Amino acid sequence: MKSKGKDSFTGHLLFWCIVIVFAAAYMINFKLPLNNSNYTTRIWGWAECGVCILAVIGIVKTRYFSISRVITAFILGGICYFSILLNVNFTTAVSTALPVIICYYGGCAYFPKCAGREEVSRFDFKTYLKQICLGLCLALPFAAVNTAYFILQGGIQFISPLNAAVEALNPGISEEIIFRFAVLGFCSFYLKERMSECAYTVYSCILMVIPHSLIHLPDAILESPASALFLFITTCLIFGLPMAVLMKKKGLRSAVAFHWCIDFMRFLFGY
Repeated sequence: MKSKGKDSFTGHLLFWCIVIVFAAAYMINFKLPLNNSNYTTRIWGWAECGVCILAVIGIVKTRYFSISRVITAFILGGICYFSILLNVNFTTAVSTALPVIICYYGGCAYFPKCAGREEVSRFDFKTYLKQICLGLCLALPFAAVNTAYFILQGGIQFISPLNAAVEALNPGISEEIIFRFAVLGFCSFYLKERMSECAYTVYSCILMVIPHSLIHLPDAILESPASALFLFITTCLIFGLPMAVLMKKKGLRSAVAFHWCIDFMRFLFGY
């Protein structure tokens, strides 16, 4: 039987291995030549592939199978596909939808092994509606601050509310599933029982917040390091951390609603 000390060491080691791999990939991204892309798009793709690998590990490790979750995964991937298809080509839309399908199912594979999670519970319309409304209400002040920042930079350029709502579905769903839901599932499965609750909370929030914020910034770092640092701090504290806490405390639906509201407001005003 493994001792608690060995389990704790393994948990901390696993966390730092993930941090080191991500940091190395982030630095390598700046060194490799670009080919019809930019640094942000490339590291974003690498990060999605990395989380997909973690998700597949969960599916294989737990031997998880659920028809209802397969259907849900494809529905969510389909929503992202049609949402992003408004502005990009078929290949890009598919490359966005596939990680959503894999990471949602992988997250669901991890969570049944973790007590207290409700992402894989039976459908309950009233509960789902409450979680979505909670996310929307909590997002309103953050959305106002975010939108005001963009308006001060470039004025108001309204677009159709329907277009804004549809376009906001993709980042709201895909980013929360890939960079928080699947990551939290991995942390819950591999880290939660191997360390104190405090360490687990800190580590899981770091993995849900910092990589996602950093992959927005490679090109900004090259253009203006000071501005990129400001954006990194603000996106981590004002947006990433609240979404991570919502994901951890209230679940996927609240986090998606929060993220969708912020992007909907930004898109509505033309940003």
